[in-house]
Amino acid sequence: MSESGRRIRMGPKKRVFKNLYFYIFLIFITSFVFPDIVKYLTIQELTEGSDIIVIGTVEAKTSSYTADNSSINTNVIINPSSVIKGNIEDGVINVTVWGGEVDDIVLKIQSSPYFEIDESVLLFLRSTQNELNEYEVTGWILGKFDISYDSASNQYTVTRNLQNVLVISEDQTENFIYLNDLIDAIISFVP
Repeated sequence: MSESGRRIRMGPKKRVFKNLYFYIFLIFITSFVFPDIVKYLTIQELTEGSDIIVIGTVEAKTSSYTADNSSINTNVIINPSSVIKGNIEDGVINVTVWGGEVDDIVLKIQSSPYFEIDESVLLFLRSTQNELNEYEVTGWILGKFDISYDSASNQYTVTRNLQNVLVISEDQTENFIYLNDLIDAIISFVP
């Protein structure tokens, strides 16, 4: 209101700028809360988009700069214990993920899966089609399930580490706890 008690109307240009500032502020704030945004992929989408799906153990990992020195990648060596989809020609699988640490320089990409030595995992993988016969994780962080043994239920369980990642989904009803249930779901989509 003005001093005379009359309402001052905001013109359309001022409203547009006011809304624009709000959206810029919203994007700025959410970039700190959720650094990476990932579109949810169903088990069917992950299965159909993968060349191989394996259960295995992380044997080794090494980080290095990309060929143009613009980024850091980590090469992860997986020793497969079971192949659910596809064929493996070598005894181990080379998986390349974005991020890593080289000479005290750390590149952390929240939506890129992180691997620990001796960790048991179920991975959805697609070929990078390069001469090194490397794979990448289908669906980024969504294509990696950590496997652990639950002595109370006497079963293996699966989890995904989705901290610091905002998963966008129209319908995110899939929730797998037990490894066998996840394997059954995957097999139902393998041709």
